[in-house]
Amino acid sequence: MQKRISQGAAIAGTALAIVPAVFVTILIINNSINVPFADQWFNAGLTIEQFSENTLSLGDLIAQHNESRKFFPRLIFLSIAYLTRWDVRVEMLVSLFLAAVVSANLYRLNRITVNRPLAESIFIAFLANLLIFSPIQYENWLWGIQVVVFLPIACLTTCIGVAHSKLSQLAKFTICTALCTISTFSFANGMLLWILVLPVLVFARSHRELLRKKWWIVAWVAFFAANLGLYFYQYVKPNHHPSFSYAIQHPGETFHFFLGFLGAPLAQVNPSHSLMVATGVGLAILVILIGACGYLVICQDAELLDRAKGWLAIAAYSGMSGAITSLGRVGFGIDGALASRYTTFSVYLLIALVHLIPILFAHFNRNGTFLTRKLFTTRLAASVATALIGLHLFTSLSATEQMSFMRRDRRQAKACLLLSQAIDTQKCLFERVFPVPLDRFSPKKQERVKVKFARIVTRLDQLGFLDLGLVKSKDIGQIAGTLPVGADSGWFDSLEQLDERVYRADGWAILPERNQAADAVILTYQDDNPRAIGFAIADVRVQRNDVNQQRQLREQLWLGWQTHFSASPLPPGPLKIQAWAFDALTGKAYPLNGIRQL
Repeated sequence: MQKRISQGAAIAGTALAIVPAVFVTILIINNSINVPFADQWFNAGLTIEQFSENTLSLGDLIAQHNESRKFFPRLIFLSIAYLTRWDVRVEMLVSLFLAAVVSANLYRLNRITVNRPLAESIFIAFLANLLIFSPIQYENWLWGIQVVVFLPIACLTTCIGVAHSKLSQLAKFTICTALCTISTFSFANGMLLWILVLPVLVFARSHRELLRKKWWIVAWVAFFAANLGLYFYQYVKPNHHPSFSYAIQHPGETFHFFLGFLGAPLAQVNPSHSLMVATGVGLAILVILIGACGYLVICQDAELLDRAKGWLAIAAYSGMSGAITSLGRVGFGIDGALASRYTTFSVYLLIALVHLIPILFAHFNRNGTFLTRKLFTTRLAASVATALIGLHLFTSLSATEQMSFMRRDRRQAKACLLLSQAIDTQKCLFERVFPVPLDRFSPKKQERVKVKFARIVTRLDQLGFLDLGLVKSKDIGQIAGTLPVGADSGWFDSLEQLDERVYRADGWAILPERNQAADAVILTYQDDNPRAIGFAIADVRVQRNDVNQQRQLREQLWLGWQTHFSASPLPPGPLKIQAWAFDALTGKAYPLNGIRQL
């Protein structure tokens, strides 16, 4: 009977531990949109185009992108593209899979090194999974190319697991060398693994054991040097990134950025105070880490250090990533430390401490007095766990809202992309689909970027790798959908002339079947045939509380739209102007009520 109860408790605890993974999986499924975005075009998109034309070379695969050489991610993107017709949502699931690999690695390491009763181990795993699968990483969860930020930590935790295994020394070094190479050619900070994994592999309790590994150390350093040589061969510093000299000249700002970076995973409590919260949390984390390292130095216990070494390597991964990011990005502004895409690096310092603190507490229990044990273990551990869970809940609420905003933005980006050959959507293409700072380039470079992007889009559409395919005809009537009986998709409220040839149009638009704001509004004029010829599009992102209240919508939807357009490209004479609500998930357009005269 007792055994059955214990098994039931273990199953319930395990179910609780995986709740964070299930929750973020649901968020990804509900908020992901199948549309390539930003850097995906000149990484995965360009790779697919080159492969389809038999021009893809090893140099293309290893080519530099910003500070990284994404050789292995490009192989992943290419494989997914041909297996799924480039459904970028699958790339997001690969990121989720890599996070699951990290979770499994850390739970195994938890059982080996923390060595607590099963119930405590599962609770520690629950805390770790809250962070591993934290929604605060929303930019990375909903952007397929961010597989690159999950690969290094998956490789690192696997290497640490291998180091604690019973494999032969040859197998350990071979596997870890391969994983460090994959990490290096996935993302820039992947090079850190060569520095972090070696101490975990060679640490031994006796000097004699360490001496026997000297040839392995020599071989490791040789492979590291070869990786660095290949990585930095013809390396060019991105000219649009700040110089390290700014960080050196402004040490206060750099340290502030570093603290914000460390605290960002638990900082999105209030948008107006997030940086302040992040700085405070980052400082607290840094003090706890320094205290833990100090305790290890004072104790000089080889067995304790052996249990802690893997967690120290993970903590160092976050700390060193933060230091490098601070040096390279503080020139963009201190607020950049809060970027969601960095939290996949910084969160692992917290995760390391979640495991390291119980190890140190257990050691302290064997050496401290009863009073100090009770004060510094039970109460402190409970306080830290409560604070972590509380802050995590606040950040998760904020991140969940941000994910819904990203879904809206990606739907609008997809609408812009699908209509790009039928209507001039260049402005929104370079704001929503491929947002690059063109103003930093010379006019010639700007034109080259635009031509290259247009070429990639056209080729991928020909290959059938763009979901739904581009709308080819200007006649929007050809993609007209049918609404349910009694439903409408909104109103074209007004058309106002601002000067001789410039007009402003506005209204509101909804997709009744999904009960969501339209993904775009298309403006058309009627020609002689008569056909509805598209000539402009508008974003749907204006708040219309009057409509929400009138239609008694449960959610506050931003249903309003407004756009300005020039009448110069339109045919002369009186024109009937009509507005259409566009659904980017089906490629259909639905006419709005109200036709205006131009």
